[in-house]
Amino acid sequence: MPPTARQQRTACRVIAQAICVGTQERKVIGYTAATARSGQPYISIRVGQVLIYIEDRAALASFIDAFSQAHRMADRVFPLVDEQRQSEARRQAIERHRDGG
Repeated sequence: MPPTARQQRTACRVIAQAICVGTQERKVIGYTAATARSGQPYISIRVGQVLIYIEDRAALASFIDAFSQAHRMADRVFPLVDEQRQSEARRQAIERHRDGG
């Protein structure tokens, strides 16, 4: 059965998980209908190895809201006194996992 018009407007074509530690490279590029290969405008957002294409304002608002919520809870979740030590421990754990150990 083909998706309804509402389902098409609220599509997210991938589900993924990314573990991010430390400062990440960032790149944001906006493509108008005239400059996009597809002819449809979008914003490309890359943070580290995560790439997201935002195709309308509603999708952008969803990400802004989610990251705003995360920002408001950051001090409670990541106390500043522990941040450096914990970030280093996470980085080392990720490296061990990648190396198979």
